[in-house]
Amino acid sequence: MNKFQVGYASVNINPPLGIGVDGYYIPRYASGFYDDLSASALTLAMGEKKFIIISVDCCLIPNPLIERMKDAIVSASNLPRESIIISATHTHTGPSLAVPAFPSDAEQVHKYVDFLVERIANLSVLALNELKPARMGYMVGHAPDRIAYIRRY
Repeated sequence: MNKFQVGYASVNINPPLGIGVDGYYIPRYASGFYDDLSASALTLAMGEKKFIIISVDCCLIPNPLIERMKDAIVSASNLPRESIIISATHTHTGPSLAVPAFPSDAEQVHKYVDFLVERIANLSVLALNELKPARMGYMVGHAPDRIAYIRRY
């Protein structure tokens, strides 16, 4: 019998308007939303062994925040720390999660980070609750030339 299972979940992580936006050399602040920001989780399970891979729409996630997110996931889901992978999508239109560029932004960034940690913990539970029997396979194909290129070239 196949014991492989997969679960998926996604949550909205839009920041408050006015928060600093990462990834540019000049100060920028969120003034609206063209597309929602989200965090997504893929859970893989084989028998009792479970893993979760989480992707967060932000420019970068400082290591102390990764550890804080992992603590929250372990508390919410009982997954072992070594079964948790967290990454950033590296969007340059997401909120800053690191030390704010201007001290006046610190309180807003701290509030958003607290919100984000809670959403990530909830996300892990949602993805685990979605586990369903699955099959895995692979395929080989070819992309047309120049499907990806350095746009500044």
